Amino acid sequence: MEPTQLDFYAPYQMPDGTWIFGAAAMNRRVADAGGQNMLAFSLVNMGMKLGFEAAVDAAKKSRFR
Repeated sequence: MEPTQLDFYAPYQMPDGTWIFGAAAMNRRVADAGGQNMLAFSLVNMGMKLGFEAAVDAAKKSRFR
């Protein structure tokens, strides 16, 4: 893993001092970063951007053949 990447599954220390692991740690980090809604919004936007770029590329290729 590159040092710039965040390991969402790494252990996470809760404010009361307990540790959570795995999916629970990931969910807590997602919540800290803006919540599930913001994550879903980001994923949908990325999908739309990639889809649009693919459509533009396909149109350019078919237009110039």
